[in-house]
Amino acid sequence: MKKVTDERIRTEYSSAFKRKVVQEIEEGKLSVEEANRRYGIKGHSTISKWLKAMGNNHKIGKVVRIETEKEYGIMRELDCE
Repeated sequence: MKKVTDERIRTEYSSAFKRKVVQEIEEGKLSVEEANRRYGIKGHSTISKWLKAMGNNHKIGKVVRIETEKEYGIMRELDCE
């Protein structure tokens, strides 16, 4: 659905459409850029927001650090200095 606000057209996407796009990306059928082009989604961060809100792979772009207890203790000591 398109709405005109202050000379700009704002496009609203249905939840079903958003889920479809997110699913296609998570299944590896499309990249974010390919989905933008295929579906004419203009906002550069629109799909990223959908992935964060609805996607199963919510750790995209995040660093997960795994460390031993000894490493954690050393890091705490260094932080206190």
